[in-house]
Amino acid sequence: LAATLTALVVFAIYCATPGTTCPEGSQVHDTLAALIAASAGARSGSDLLLLRAAIESIGPLKDPDDLQRFRDLRLLDHPSRDIRAATARSLADMHACLAVNDLRVRYQSESTDQVKLVISETLRTLSTPSICP
Repeated sequence: LAATLTALVVFAIYCATPGTTCPEGSQVHDTLAALIAASAGARSGSDLLLLRAAIESIGPLKDPDDLQRFRDLRLLDHPSRDIRAATARSLADMHACLAVNDLRVRYQSESTDQVKLVISETLRTLSTPSICP
């Protein structure tokens, strides 16, 4: 499990390194997207850890289709607060300007302070004119 989690993080670091690009449809992105789709129903254990790592790793790749993927899987509504927080962080990393309304709606219904804080930070990031003009 530790090796798999490390590999997921390294995928994102590699593709987000200046001078290195992983084009849309890259094997790195496709692997992370498939893992998120397969693990979205996870509620505990190693599957939940893998889901969180994949969500955190896919954001820096900035694929515009990932916002809809997150919406379809209802990741901001996941039972795990860690998944909801990771999803919000990932939306900030991907500069998902179109997620602002989704985040505001989630913030209103969120009962966990940890997640509310991350959503608030994400909304601040997305309100930066250089990120979301």
